[in-house]
Amino acid sequence: MPMLRPIDRQLLGDAGVALDDDAYARTVAGMGLFLAHRVTGMGSGEPLLGWSAGNFRIELERLTREPEGLVLSNARERWLAEIDASGSKRVLVEGAGVEPDLVSVVRILGHPAVQARSVFIGRRQPEADPRWQWPLRVAAFQADLEHLELLRLTTLWPAKTLAEVNALSREQGRCEILVMSGNLREGLARILALPYRIRACHVALIGPVDVAWRALDSYLATLAAETQAAALSLVACPPAEVPKRLNDLITNLSHNTVYDLALGGAFPLESSLHVVDERLFKAAALTTAARELGRSVRELPQTATLSVPDYALQRARLRWTTANPPAELAEELDSGAEALPFDAESQGATALTEISTAERGARRTATATEPARFLQGDLFKFTEGGPVPEGIGFVVGVRYRLDIFIAPPGEGAITAEQAFDDTQLDWRRKHAFTLQVMFADLEQWEEPLTGTLVLPRVGASSRCPFLFSPTRPGPLAGRVTVYHRGRILNTALLRATVFDSEDELAGALGLEPLRFAVESE
Repeated sequence: MPMLRPIDRQLLGDAGVALDDDAYARTVAGMGLFLAHRVTGMGSGEPLLGWSAGNFRIELERLTREPEGLVLSNARERWLAEIDASGSKRVLVEGAGVEPDLVSVVRILGHPAVQARSVFIGRRQPEADPRWQWPLRVAAFQADLEHLELLRLTTLWPAKTLAEVNALSREQGRCEILVMSGNLREGLARILALPYRIRACHVALIGPVDVAWRALDSYLATLAAETQAAALSLVACPPAEVPKRLNDLITNLSHNTVYDLALGGAFPLESSLHVVDERLFKAAALTTAARELGRSVRELPQTATLSVPDYALQRARLRWTTANPPAELAEELDSGAEALPFDAESQGATALTEISTAERGARRTATATEPARFLQGDLFKFTEGGPVPEGIGFVVGVRYRLDIFIAPPGEGAITAEQAFDDTQLDWRRKHAFTLQVMFADLEQWEEPLTGTLVLPRVGASSRCPFLFSPTRPGPLAGRVTVYHRGRILNTALLRATVFDSEDELAGALGLEPLRFAVESE
């Protein structure tokens, strides 16, 4: 692991040469301090200090017009006054640009003399999907799973209860924390080489931090877009220490510590760089997890029986018992989320994990008794009198609408002969999925038709309409493909005959009703 260089002494030029490290770090901190001094704390409700590259550059200009010693000492005094008044001692860095180098700034603000408990670069990640679940999922490439000894997490408290460790794969492509070894460019190349899309709330790269911001910025943005991450970390840490650091992070989060403070307590500030989208603060909070779990419990099928161990309820000091309807537990989790105890790892965090496990088990059991769902469709042809149902064939040039949906049997005129398999969808955290649908017959029209439908946990999906007109007589073989994030869930073939005229269609003999022939699941 490359050694970190000393803090960058170039940010103040000659004006900072005579300062010792403590004074230098406090001076840089004070020169970038927000003019408003404080901004609203994100996620915790506590004061949050801000450091702005723009403010720093303004203060550098002052050095050319006013006595250097006065400008520098005033900056130190401002910083010390504000950090002493701050209860949380959280520092948000903003104003990414070539100068000053933000990696150097973050390292300086992480110096002990600055007294910060967390330092992070705040940046909204447009593609971020910060949904969070407990137990939280830690994923890694198989080689990193071994190199970083991540399976040791399964032996450490509280991670062994509050986390799952998986090798990254198509089936395990969703996680809260993705851990990779190596530099940023190598990590991005590994992600881009995957034949499937993944989602990771937080991507942590165990590798060099001693890199200029201009060499990191574009790679970080691309990695965030490719993984839908809301947080990206570079951490200089020996491989053998990684399990302990992650366990410390999980411990901090189990106390409902706001995410940047949890990071600051787990990874040394002077050897880590964190870029965080503020939406993760709320998403990763245990109070949010409690409300989301309440929503999941409330939406359990009516046939579900929720069996939560008494000790799990006692951990969270919940009044609900299994003799009461699940809806009452849902209400208690929702309305009482802020009152749950998080003083120890064995309290609220563990209880929510145990209740979540019980909820998923109840849902699986209830779903097994729900009627199977099938890919279905309704076909209409458009005439002067409006849409008319069609069930046996097509005519060249006539406009048709095919409504595709997934539902229990009997709701559509056209039905697949095999049930739709939705087990590849991760129902643990979502109540509904938006699925992509494609309808194609390149012999009849040049471009595939595409759309979406929304599939809930149970019941019928929304409808995906396709408008088209056959272009030539003969066979039609329209392939319907249903997929999610590049993963094909179901393909089915709609076979029929296209006729030259309505009279030919009406006179045709032996035509069977239209149906979907399932090709794969």
